[in-house]
Amino acid sequence: MKKSLLWCMAAAMIVGGIAGCGKEIRLGAKKANERAACMNGLKILATGVLMYCDENDGYFPANLDSVSKSWEVSKSCPAGDKKEYVYTPPKVKIHDVKNQDTTPLARCDQHGAVVFADGHAEIRK
Repeated sequence: MKKSLLWCMAAAMIVGGIAGCGKEIRLGAKKANERAACMNGLKILATGVLMYCDENDGYFPANLDSVSKSWEVSKSCPAGDKKEYVYTPPKVKIHDVKNQDTTPLARCDQHGAVVFADGHAEIRK
């Protein structure tokens, strides 16, 4: 009787541990999905900014309002709390940006994602 009770308790602990891991895995997958959605939103935003530059003699928009209205691009992260992206335009024309792959255009403070002047995005947290 004691042996079977011990086996039942051990089995319950194993099943409980596996169920707990499943919750952590789901939370990790949710965070990964949110980060992917955030980076996609930033890439779309960068495309809108680069299109603006192309149509405006290489000048960056002063703010994201003109980009979001002209190309229906969202200024906010599509995931999580949907906070607005932080836009940091370079002070020069697009053609004068020396290192476009390291010059940030916008970032999402919630997910730690950054999009650069060459259009690629990455997580910086």
